[in-house]
This record gives sequence, structure tokens and C-alpha cells, in this order.
Amino acid sequence: MTQQFKAILWDNDGILVNTEPLYAQAVQQVFDRIGFVGDAEELYKHYTIRLGTHVWDPVQKQLALSEEDVDELRQERDKNYEILLDQGAPIIPHTEEVLKKLRPYFSMGIVTSCQRKHLEIIHTQTGFFQYFDFRIAREDFVQTKPNPEPYLLAFKKVEALHATPLQKNEILVIEDSERGVISAKEAGMTCFAIPTSLTKDTDLSRADRILESIEELPSLVLSSHTCCGI
Repeated sequence: MTQQFKAILWDNDGILVNTEPLYAQAVQQVFDRIGFVGDAEELYKHYTIRLGTHVWDPVQKQLALSEEDVDELRQERDKNYEILLDQGAPIIPHTEEVLKKLRPYFSMGIVTSCQRKHLEIIHTQTGFFQYFDFRIAREDFVQTKPNPEPYLLAFKKVEALHATPLQKNEILVIEDSERGVISAKEAGMTCFAIPTSLTKDTDLSRADRILESIEELPSLVLSSHTCCGI
């Protein structure tokens, strides 16, 4: 069996679970309470998903907030988000069946800008951790996506799992956002993008391939012999 890839790295929000709308909802709840007029989903798409910064930039400027004020708003958002997650983290359709198919043939890891506590809440519900060798969360790196640091850190973890040296292009990254694609490509890896409703209008042109659904993945990364045997 010949495989182009030896490992697959997965983004979390928008790829494994549809939690980005919940995050935007948690932000909107804060906006509504403090009287800030703004669409949290649109600001989230622009600042967080596309630029890799945060939605508090325009809030801080408009309301003349201090850094301490913004930190308190972030904490309030986090509490809102955790309440929403506790009510159920929506799984992307067909994700688990795809993970089951791929797990026997690849080293796999989660590489996310999600806070570790939120990642734990999400996948305590999904049970997906069983399919992964490691997970990298926001607390594990200094520079977040689109900086390549998260995926360069993941490369070291993948290398440790393999007896022979790996080339970075032997690692496939699955992303849904512009900043995620840039991070993966700047790290020297192959990247397939699966855009969501929040990311479909962003620039994913640097992705090596754009998929319509996660269901397409097994046939692209497994040989026909392997696929027939699944």
C-alpha cells in the first residue's frame, strides 16, 4: 500500500465540531449586555477567523475600555461559551466515521487555537480523543494561527511518533479557515480546506485542495486497495 501522507493534523472548530456559531453567540451575549452595537458573527469572521486577532478591538476602541475591562469581558464570554458547550457540542456530520477509517493508517493530532478547557468539554462529549495521538491547544504556543508555530510544534510531536525521519509535506493538515491554511502552508505542510458557512467567503487559495465535505477525505488519502478493505 502506497500512501502520500504519514500523518494528519486536524483543526477543531469548524472541522471536527460546529462550535464556531456557539462562540459567536457567547460573544453576542456580552455585546448585548454592555450595549455594544455590532454583529458578533461578522466581527468573529473578520477578526478571529480571518485575521487571527480578536473581536474586542472595535469594542475597546468604541467604548474606551481598559485592558482590564476587556479581560473581564473575555472571562464573561468564556463562561457563556462553556454554558453553551455544556448543552451540546454539535459534531460535523460524518466526522466520526471518517476518523474511524483513517485512524489505523495515520498518526493523527488536533491542532487548535481553542482553549484547552473548552477542548476538553467538547471532546468529553464527542469521545473523539480516542482517535488522536496528541492534541495541541491555545496554551501550548505563543503565536497563534496564521503564524506557523502551532503546526511546527505539531511536527515535532509527529516526528517523535515515527522511527524514520519525516518530510513536512508528508503531513496533511485539515483546516476550514484562511488563517489556518496560512499557518499550515507557512509550516511547509500540505493543507486541504473544508470551508464552513463562516469561512466560505474567505481566501482559501493557498490550500492544496478545497473539499466540499469531510466525506471526500478517505478516498483521497487512502489507496483504492485500502478503501476497498475498510
